Amino acid sequence: MHAAHTLVPLALLVAAATAGAQTEITPVLINGQPGPFPGSLSDIFETPAISDNGLIAGLALISNTPPTGTTTGAIAYGPAGALAYPAFGTGPVPGAPGETFSSLLAPLINAQGDVTFQGIITLSANVDDSNRRGIWFIEADTPTLVEPVVRGGAPAPGTLSSFGFIDGIRLNNAGQVCFFASVDGPDVIQQNNRGIWTTVPGFPEFSVLRARGRDQAGDLNAFIDQIFPEFTVFSDGGEIVFLARLFGGDVTDFTNDSALLYAGPSGLEVLQYETEPAPGLPFNFGGIGSEYPSINASGVAAFYARLDGADRDADTTIYRGMPDNLELVLREGDEMPGMPGVFIDEFSQRPLIADNGDVILTGSLTGAGVTPDNAGVLLRCAPGSITIIFRNGDLAPGTALTFSGGVRFAIGRSGRVHFTANLGNSSVGLFAEGDPSAPVLVARIDETVDIDPSPMAQDLRTVAVIESGRRVSGADGRQVYFSTNDDVVFEARFDDSTSGIFLANVGASACFGDFDQDGDVDLGDFGVFGAAFGSTSSDPNYNPLPDFDSNGLVDLGDLGVFGAFFGSTGCPN
Repeated sequence: MHAAHTLVPLALLVAAATAGAQTEITPVLINGQPGPFPGSLSDIFETPAISDNGLIAGLALISNTPPTGTTTGAIAYGPAGALAYPAFGTGPVPGAPGETFSSLLAPLINAQGDVTFQGIITLSANVDDSNRRGIWFIEADTPTLVEPVVRGGAPAPGTLSSFGFIDGIRLNNAGQVCFFASVDGPDVIQQNNRGIWTTVPGFPEFSVLRARGRDQAGDLNAFIDQIFPEFTVFSDGGEIVFLARLFGGDVTDFTNDSALLYAGPSGLEVLQYETEPAPGLPFNFGGIGSEYPSINASGVAAFYARLDGADRDADTTIYRGMPDNLELVLREGDEMPGMPGVFIDEFSQRPLIADNGDVILTGSLTGAGVTPDNAGVLLRCAPGSITIIFRNGDLAPGTALTFSGGVRFAIGRSGRVHFTANLGNSSVGLFAEGDPSAPVLVARIDETVDIDPSPMAQDLRTVAVIESGRRVSGADGRQVYFSTNDDVVFEARFDDSTSGIFLANVGASACFGDFDQDGDVDLGDFGVFGAAFGSTSSDPNYNPLPDFDSNGLVDLGDLGVFGAFFGSTGCPN
């Protein structure tokens, strides 16, 4: 897939391309292409995740699946251009002879390419609502072997009960699965009917209970009443951070009934608790609401916290650390380094922490020179350090447009950020950090692209919607969309209602003018340019590929861009 043009002035375009601000893009799957069965078609919905060795895992929609010929969900897994479908709805259930899947949920993939997913089994004489849900696992070394991890109705380790409803799975880079489940049995009452388990490294069929309702909440005089799977993260070392509602002991009402708990090598500990002192500040932590914690590979967590009794314009904070070792990262009202009179106004309740300890979050500024058009920022923070990744009103790299809000971001395994953001009044772009201080353009709305992988053919389409992953860090057990090899995976939908999944490598600069994709800009490409030179969009010889500034003319400005790259070699293909 090749960018046919970008809306940038000549000088900016040359500068951006020279700095690697334009990326080479490869199709993973064009929706509607042939599927794995005779007469079937394949679509991927929701952006798939990526491993560090180039494997993709996502949920596909396959038509004409056997034996019924219906359209069902399937696990799509493999390298770009060679996806396999190791499990699909109506297909056989590994570990349950004679049973078939009814539906599947989106898979997770870790750095080395292990995959896990949830499935629901079709009701039958041996399957009812108590045992139809389960988790399955695929090791990267055996990509066609799907193994059961756990299933409803099976004995729940650490209890006298059996698993019931299973949900909230996470997968770390050690190959461990973390999951939330309800239990049913003789030792179950309302307050202990849910828990969190993790599998044993190297043995996904064995799991260990890590926390359960009615467990003591660390060293607090209180007990777990409710566990929230959506507010649960899982590190490469097996540490778990989760939001819990508490009861009993010192709990009096809603002002002190919530905590972030940390399940680590020392057992269950308190990471943050309402009413406890906020380290480094003369205040206590205030109420915990719907705050999403984050965790990195080393088990260092980051979270949003309110302060009780602080001024309203300085009562929110970001902390990072481990139990009994928290440090303040950011507080509302902090002055921006190097920007006298400019202060942090507010920030997101969803900070993400990278493996190096940096915390990434969105926020807004106030103070000298700040207007509604330039207040929004994406920040990289550490104690005593705040860096702006981008700010509304700044020129977006690789475009002639400015950032205008609407940011959705995630962290890749390398700790670098990728994000979508509004551009100007009507466009949206996808960007990724080529290094910690240089976001580069991956793709944007209204861009015409060539999705045909062949160097001698074209299939031009105009981007209408761009989607990529968001709100995940590179090592918290959830999907990852940006690998350590600089690959970003994303979905693009086009103005002709077609769509597809694509892979962009932000470590490689594209060469403007390599129209035949043979790795250089040479006389063959000059022939393509010359055939279109002087044409307008209404002429039969018009070609949008050499119309670099997208003004409907292939003119002297475009010739200047082509000339700047003429003779380039080593272009990504």
